[in-house]
Amino acid sequence: MRYGGLPRSTVRSLCALIAALGFGRAHATVFVRIPTERMVAMADTIVLAQVAATQSRWDHGRIVTRVALTVEFSIKGVPGHTLVVEAPGGKVGDIAMRVLDGPEFRAGERAIVFLTRSRPGDVHRVLNLSQGKLAVVRDTSRGDLVTWVPPGTGWVETTPLAQVVTTLRALARRDVR
Repeated sequence: MRYGGLPRSTVRSLCALIAALGFGRAHATVFVRIPTERMVAMADTIVLAQVAATQSRWDHGRIVTRVALTVEFSIKGVPGHTLVVEAPGGKVGDIAMRVLDGPEFRAGERAIVFLTRSRPGDVHRVLNLSQGKLAVVRDTSRGDLVTWVPPGTGWVETTPLAQVVTTLRALARRDVR
C-alpha cells in the first residue's frame, strides 16, 4: 500500500527518523500593542538617535545585535551622547535570526527609541519589540516624518517629527503609570 505516493516502508522509515530526532522546546513571541501613554511611562529613556554601528554575535544559542546609537536629543531621561542597545536577532556569518516584529537597526538610520534597562550598568533594551522603535524618514516636501500610533487613536499615522516629540514630551511630564 502507498501513502501519498510513497511506499509504506518509506513512510515508516520517515516516522522512525522523526521520532528518533525528537522534539525540542518550541519558542514563540507574543506581541501585545501597548498604548503610547503606557510606553512612555514604562521607558527609562526615550531618545531621537542615529544608528552609528551594529554588530551581531552569538549569545547562549541565539543571535543578538549590539547597536551603537548617537543621541541627537533626549525626550525622556538623561542619556549620554552615545548609548548601546542590544536587540534580538541579526546575522553572524551565513546564519541569520529574525524575531517576528522585533526591532531591526541599520547604520545611518534615525529613530525615536523607547529604552529600558533591567539593572544599572546593563545595556539598554528596546521596549516592546518593534513598537519601541519609531523610524524617522526624510520627506523632501514635508521634512522629517514618523510613522506611529498616536495616543488615543488606535490607527497608524505619519506625523511630522516635531509634533511627535512634543506629544511624547508632554506624556513624559505627565508620566502616566
